[in-house]
This record gives sequence, structure tokens and C-alpha cells, in this order.
Amino acid sequence: MGDMNAADFDPIDEQNLEVQEGHPVKLVVSVELDGEESQLVAELAQAEGTDPAGTLRAALRYYAAARAQRVSH
Repeated sequence: MGDMNAADFDPIDEQNLEVQEGHPVKLVVSVELDGEESQLVAELAQAEGTDPAGTLRAALRYYAAARAQRVSH
């Protein structure tokens, strides 16, 4: 089987995503980054010793923690 990329998959309707409470879920996210954003993710991943997915997961956790801190003040 050849290489797959996000363009090979049917687009999803982001407005109709459903999460059932009480059930762990996995969410696969496909985000098109421009060249500058893609390079930034690659550079951050290399600097952190991780991969792009790990970098984006860390960024999400960091954003959530910073947001929670702003809301609590």
C-alpha cells in the first residue's frame, strides 16, 4: 500500500462531531499548516526531542493549563 496523507481521506463535518460521555475517545485531527507553521512545528519537535504530534499534544496541554490559570484569576 502506498503512502497515505490527509488529502486521501474524506473530509468530516466538524460541526457534527459527537462525544459520548463516559467513553474514552480518540480524536484524529487533520490540520493543514502553511510552510512557516510546519517548519515551526518541526523545529520545536527537534528542540524538545519529540515528534510533531508530541509537540502539538504538549502545546494543547500548555494552552489548557494557561487558560485554566487565566479563568481562575
